[in-house]
Amino acid sequence: MGEYKVQTITDTQKFAVMTEKYDNLYNGYLNFSQKIGVGKSSVNDWQRRIERRIGNKSKTQICKVLSLRPEVWTEKFYDEKTFREALQRLEQVTDETLKKRIDTKMIGAKSILIGNEEDELNELKIQKNIEIDFEQLKDNSLLFSFELIPLLIANNQIEDALKVIDYLQNFDSTFKLYYYNQLEHYKAIIYSHATVRKWGKAIEILRFLYSISNYHLQNHEIITLMASNYKRKALTFDMDYSWCKKEDVDLDLISNAIVLYNEAYSYKTNDKKYYDAINLAYLYKLLDTFDNEDKEDSNSIENLYKELTLKWTYNRNSWWEVSTNAEFLMLQGNINQAIFEIENYLEQNEAKAFDIETTLRQVEMYLHFCDDKNAQKFYDFLEESWKFIKK
Repeated sequence: MGEYKVQTITDTQKFAVMTEKYDNLYNGYLNFSQKIGVGKSSVNDWQRRIERRIGNKSKTQICKVLSLRPEVWTEKFYDEKTFREALQRLEQVTDETLKKRIDTKMIGAKSILIGNEEDELNELKIQKNIEIDFEQLKDNSLLFSFELIPLLIANNQIEDALKVIDYLQNFDSTFKLYYYNQLEHYKAIIYSHATVRKWGKAIEILRFLYSISNYHLQNHEIITLMASNYKRKALTFDMDYSWCKKEDVDLDLISNAIVLYNEAYSYKTNDKKYYDAINLAYLYKLLDTFDNEDKEDSNSIENLYKELTLKWTYNRNSWWEVSTNAEFLMLQGNINQAIFEIENYLEQNEAKAFDIETTLRQVEMYLHFCDDKNAQKFYDFLEESWKFIKK
C-alpha cells in the first residue's frame, strides 16, 4: 500500500484567499503586480486559483503590501476556510496605540536596587570574569540578579547567564511576571550565541515574543534577532557552524528573514537601520543565486544604499558602521573604495580581532554561495588585516 499524503492548500489558493479578505488593499493599488514586481498575468492567474509558482521574493513583497507575517506562507492549512480564519492571527501589528500598551499580566511593582548594589554592578562591569555565588546571590535583590544577565552575556559567560535566568524564573513572584518578556529575550540571545547555536529554540521564543506578547513593539531588536536566526537556520547547521550546500538551503526561511529585516528596518531610527539594511542586501544577492526564476531587480541594493545613506552619516570611528558601509560598496562592485574605507579605519583606530572576524564570517558566507571574484579581493584584504592584529 502506498503512503497516504494529506493535502494542504497551495500558495496560489492562499493568495486568492488573501486578496479576497484584503480586497481594499488588493484593489487599492492601480497595479498590484507592479507593486510586488511580477507580471500582471501571473497575479491574475494566482487570484483566479490557476496554479502558477509564486517566487520567494514575490511572497516577501505580498507580505509587505498586505501587512502579513512571513509564517503565512510556511504554515500548513488543510482548507481555505481554516486559512481565512487564521489570517487575523498572521497579520502584522501596526496599531500605534499598541506601542504604549502595558500588558496587564505584567503589572506589578518594579523592584529597585538596594543598598550598595548599584556600586557592586558598576565594579562587575569592568571585570573580565564574574564569579557567581548563588548562595550569596540570595542576599541581593532580584533586580540585582536581573542586571547581572547582560554583563555575563557581554563577558561570554553564557552558561552562567542561563543559570541566573533559571534562578529568577524559579521564583513565583510578581517580579518574574513583570520581567517575563525581558528574561525570555535574554534566553533567545543566549540560544543565538555562536557557542550555543540553537537557532530553532531561539526562533520559538522570539515568535512568542513577536506574535503573542507584541514585545517587538517595545524592543525592535527582537525582530532583527529573529531574522538573524532564520538566516542562520537556512544557511547553516544548528550544531555545526558550516555552510549548507546550495541545494539544501531553505528558501522559505530566507524569505521569512527578508520580511523581518524589512520590518526592523522600517521601525528603527536612521542611525540604527544599517545592520538590517546590510543583511537585506546580502539576502537579495543570495536569492539571485538560489532562485533563477525569481531574480531581484539589479538596482535593489543600490537603491537601498542610497535610501540608507540619505539620512545616515556613518561613524568613522565605529568598526560596525565603517565595515557596513564597506560591505555595501563591495556588493555593488566598488571593491577599491571598500578596501580604502577599511584601510582608513585601521590607520586611525585600534581594531579588535573579534570585530574583523565577525565581518569576515559574513563575507565568507556570501562567497560560499555567490561566485564573486571581486568580493574575494575584499575578503583577502580583511583576512590579512585580521591575521596581523591577532599576532
